[in-house]
Amino acid sequence: MEQYLRNCVVAGRGEAAEPEKELFDRRIITTVRYADPAAWSIATAVARALAPVRERVVAARDRVAVVAVCEHGPAATVADLAEATRQGFTSALRYPAGNPGSLAGVTCIAFGFRGPTLSLLMAPDTGVSAGIFMAERWIHKGVVSYVVLAACGRVGNRRPSRVLLLADRGSEDGGGAGDPVAALSWLASAPVEAA
Repeated sequence: MEQYLRNCVVAGRGEAAEPEKELFDRRIITTVRYADPAAWSIATAVARALAPVRERVVAARDRVAVVAVCEHGPAATVADLAEATRQGFTSALRYPAGNPGSLAGVTCIAFGFRGPTLSLLMAPDTGVSAGIFMAERWIHKGVVSYVVLAACGRVGNRRPSRVLLLADRGSEDGGGAGDPVAALSWLASAPVEAA
């Protein structure tokens, strides 16, 4: 993964053992009320990663990309939809939350990000490499100023998440979160319980 860090640095990192919706405005919670716990866990970790640079990142919202890596996708929501269907009725309002794109989408809605998004349904230990490759290319080509790179694990019914905020190497936000190679290894090792 080291070869993908030529043009970006780690500007922040965050972790969440479970969703903490109290960190978000009530209107956001209502807007995405059917969102999967994994999507909320990622958004919670993003809130923590943004803490030291939030004003600058939110000001650049059109140039913030989000990459979410989650092997099981929005599994709780998909299971709820399947159960409701078996019982004979399911609301169409719940379908967007069952889409893997919602894992990145909830973060975009919560923080107003409007850059590119990518959801990878892969285990964090393999998906983070693909995510950092895309992040580095977007930053190098000037498509974005920041990339939120998230990995969501699975431990029982919990969806612990880890997030790195990546910035252009030349930005004033770079280097505040320690060794980038160690940070990427930390992200790729998001806790996953064997099925």
